[in-house]
Amino acid sequence: MADAGASVVVKTECGHTLCRSCLGKVVGTELPYTKGSCPYCRASISLYSCKDEQGRPLETPETRTARGCVFVQGEKPGDGVIGFASYHFLDGENGPYISYAACPKDWRLDDGSQPPCKKSFEDYAYDDENRVFTGTVYWRNASFYGERRWEYQMCFDEGFDEISSGYVRFFKTVEGDEEPSGTIAFGKGAELRYTRIKNISSPCGQVYGQYGLLPGKALVGLASYHFSDAFSQDLRAWISYEMPLPGWKLESGAVPPKTKQFENVAWEEDTRTFRATAEWTPDSFGGSQKWVYTFCFSDDYSHIEDGKVECYANADDDEPGEVHLYGVHLNYRRVGVVQ
Repeated sequence: MADAGASVVVKTECGHTLCRSCLGKVVGTELPYTKGSCPYCRASISLYSCKDEQGRPLETPETRTARGCVFVQGEKPGDGVIGFASYHFLDGENGPYISYAACPKDWRLDDGSQPPCKKSFEDYAYDDENRVFTGTVYWRNASFYGERRWEYQMCFDEGFDEISSGYVRFFKTVEGDEEPSGTIAFGKGAELRYTRIKNISSPCGQVYGQYGLLPGKALVGLASYHFSDAFSQDLRAWISYEMPLPGWKLESGAVPPKTKQFENVAWEEDTRTFRATAEWTPDSFGGSQKWVYTFCFSDDYSHIEDGKVECYANADDDEPGEVHLYGVHLNYRRVGVVQ
């Protein structure tokens, strides 16, 4: 197994000694990538609990609280979508909430309405020392799949990289001491698997997809917006038409290019505002030769919250023929990272 005489020696929390290369074979092979099992006793170990020869942790968690974090459903951080029942642990006026901004169209309350974009947790509490969040969601006006009250307990791993255990209990009434009608568990192998989205402070390396073109989906390549990893320096961004709808054709009859670069790009970091143009001359697309973009990202960069696209029939026209508004005609949300 491990060579205790190796140049880099690691001591596990369970008292065993490994060389660093052997540790790499048991930690980092699956989500969360900071955790694994001791090869001697199968106890849970992590890069945060393992110590080097000087007794220092191999890594320090970038956060020690769920506050300010967003967790999405999926086996890997890149799998989840903000707004697909994502958990937002925010302080301040709104407090923590569940986002249904990108939920499927067939998700309906029992009165036929769609869930609100933000559904607040009530009676909530953070226990940072034990890495536990508790809270309740009430469906007072209309039940959701027959339930009126959801009681949550979420337990986070050492680095707050995932919800490692916990449960949601469902009740038929808003108040009462009756037995829950059902329970769903969090964690590896459980029905609910949530991982943390790393804090995003810019659009660098992000992809934003459009909702509304296909029911409940925002597909990469369906006029999605892509921002380079070094966007704040190189201002490189593009529209992807890898998967255009069948009727999307240029005036010449050609299909849109798989990658359409934004031109004349400007970025205002303090206001989170993006400005650019897309020109189709000498061809045109949708009856326009030039599109002028101005849009603003939300403060957590989860979606484009405001802005417009001005469409000019001729590239040198002074006034746009059509104006499409974000949040009204266009709905874009973060769907992943640039590959």
